[in-house]
Amino acid sequence: MNFNVFKRIGLTKLTTRIYFEFLLVSLGLLYLVFNTSLATIYTILIVADFVLYYFNFRPDQSIRFPLERRIDNRIPSLIITVIAYAAFLAISTVAVNSFFPLAIAESGMTGAFAVVALMSASVPIFAGSIALSLFAFGILVPMVESSLFFGRILERVVEVIENRTGKKVSQTQISVATVLAVAFCTALFVFYHVGSKGLASAPLFVTGIFAVISCALVIYHRELKQAVLLHIISNSIVILVMFKIIGGWKNVR
Repeated sequence: MNFNVFKRIGLTKLTTRIYFEFLLVSLGLLYLVFNTSLATIYTILIVADFVLYYFNFRPDQSIRFPLERRIDNRIPSLIITVIAYAAFLAISTVAVNSFFPLAIAESGMTGAFAVVALMSASVPIFAGSIALSLFAFGILVPMVESSLFFGRILERVVEVIENRTGKKVSQTQISVATVLAVAFCTALFVFYHVGSKGLASAPLFVTGIFAVISCALVIYHRELKQAVLLHIISNSIVILVMFKIIGGWKNVR
């Protein structure tokens, strides 16, 4: 299915409007039902996301990394995201086993499940409810964090680096500009998670790998859809494992 440029622009606006409306309603539910402090934090993030989006969406500007650039690639995007998640688990498993063997032993898990265990540090359980946990940390949180860090912030960082260095961030070629942009956003994303993961090196290391892969998906596809899906899949699997729906776990916190 082919869409002309104007239809694609309209689609991007519609998708983004629905996205912001969904998040605002969801955050309202968080305030009423779940956790006021958590809702406040993510309200601040979504406001920052919206402000950066709004000031880029002027007639003389364009959104470099929209939430969705096209709809005819949704199924392929899902397949690509699943492959990216598998690659993330494989790379993280090898890296953690090589550099943090003690963390693997302490997790009581082996292989990819050890990586999932390390990621669980920032994915709490809501009132022992799998439904509430999946909604809050499996869907809502990934959407807000991915859009801000791998969308608006990455977009701004790429623009600044390109203007300062005169080098373009290519979709297919790794350049100094690309490395700098990904490194900055990865460091910012990891620093943001220090509060939830503490100063433990292994969880933050895994978070860094996740951020690099997310940035690569956004830069290559020029849209956020794949990175958002990756974050949703990753967090949801952590929750499902913690509830012993997938694999096994010592206990549900």
